[in-house]
Amino acid sequence: FEPEILSKERRASNQGIIVDYDKHGGRWYNALIRAYKAENIKIIGEKGSQIDGMDCYDEMGEEQYRGPHAICIIKCSNVYLSGYEIINSSNWAHCVWYSNNIEINNISVLAGHDGCHFKHCRNIYIHDSNFSTGDDCVAGYNNRNITVENCSFSLRYPLWHTEGFTLADCTMDELTRAAIWYAKDGKITDSDLGGIKAVRECRNIHIKGTEIVSQEFGWKSSGISLEDSSVTAE
Repeated sequence: FEPEILSKERRASNQGIIVDYDKHGGRWYNALIRAYKAENIKIIGEKGSQIDGMDCYDEMGEEQYRGPHAICIIKCSNVYLSGYEIINSSNWAHCVWYSNNIEINNISVLAGHDGCHFKHCRNIYIHDSNFSTGDDCVAGYNNRNITVENCSFSLRYPLWHTEGFTLADCTMDELTRAAIWYAKDGKITDSDLGGIKAVRECRNIHIKGTEIVSQEFGWKSSGISLEDSSVTAE
């Protein structure tokens, strides 16, 4: 069973009108919840809500074993996700591509694969959430204007390939390697950064009120400025 949020274009395709849904509707995009070319989407869980991907096995999936994503959102705008936990997602917990104005609030992602994977997205706000994933916490590329507040991360890549970001009041433990990678024009405030290469191959990052314990901190980076912060590194 796959609940979908269908756009007018997709509904029209059922009447014989050809649209480009198939480009993003193949097997790899399978998900427990999927939205395509939709607007004003809300997924809000009641207290205790949980989505269990059950590590579903698919021999025809990615790497010959990955199953569906938990939530897949493609070419959408005004998206609000809140109040649930995703565990054991058999592929990404959140696949969000070519979408704008996304708010993620009060969610948890445990085990599985990527917590959130954004591609070509704009205006993302993630807050009051926990990511303790089996793969990348928050990954993707070519994203702009991301704000992350009051979140905790365990494992790698909380912010990756991002232009224009704010990270505030967040905690990244010693497992969170290469936390800020290929990012530029960002601000980090009042946070704790652990893990090797906490800032890696970045440009123009201002860090304030932050404690950093990280081997190879600032690896191949430029324009890193520190204010009222401490760094323990090798």
